[in-house]
Amino acid sequence: VVAGGYHYGQPPLIVGLEPVFGVETGGDTVIVTGYGLDQAIAVHFGVPVGSALTLVDTQTVRVTTPPGRGVVDVVLDGAAGETDRVTMGFTYLPRLGLEQVRPPMGQAGRTVNLKGGGFTVGMKVFFGGVPATGLVVVDATTARLTVPPGAGPVDVVVSNAVSTATLANGFRYN
Repeated sequence: VVAGGYHYGQPPLIVGLEPVFGVETGGDTVIVTGYGLDQAIAVHFGVPVGSALTLVDTQTVRVTTPPGRGVVDVVLDGAAGETDRVTMGFTYLPRLGLEQVRPPMGQAGRTVNLKGGGFTVGMKVFFGGVPATGLVVVDATTARLTVPPGAGPVDVVVSNAVSTATLANGFRYN
C-alpha cells in the first residue's frame, strides 16, 4: 500500500445489531456485527452519530447511542465513503415512570388506571409478579388494565424493552 494511496477493502456490511432498542436519552451500548467493519468511521442512529465507536475486531464494532426518538435507520459509514443501512433498525423507547394505581385497592378482575410516564403499546404490567390483562395504553401517561389474581399488598411493575418502573406496595388486594 502506497502512503496516501487508495485502500481496496471490503465495503461495510451490517449483519446484526444488539440490542435493537434503547432509551430516548441515549447512552446505550450497541454491538454492530458484519463485514468490513474495520473500516467503520461512524454509526448513525437516524441523523445523529453515535459516540465512542470502538473496533472490537474486523467483524464487530461497539458504539454508544445518541439521544433520539421513534424508529430510526442505522447507517454505518466506511473510511472510503461507502455506507450500509439497516432500515428501521433501531427503536428508541421512553424511560418508564409509575406514580400511582387508581383505585389502589380491590379484587382480581377489577379495572384500574395507572398514572406515570413513558407508556407505550407493548409494555407489560405485573401485580406481585403476575401479569395484568386487558392492558390499554390511553396515552403516554395513562394506562387501563384488569388486575390479575393475588393477595395482600403487592408491588406494581411496568416494563418495556429498555426500562422498568416499580411502585412498591402499589396495590392492595381486599
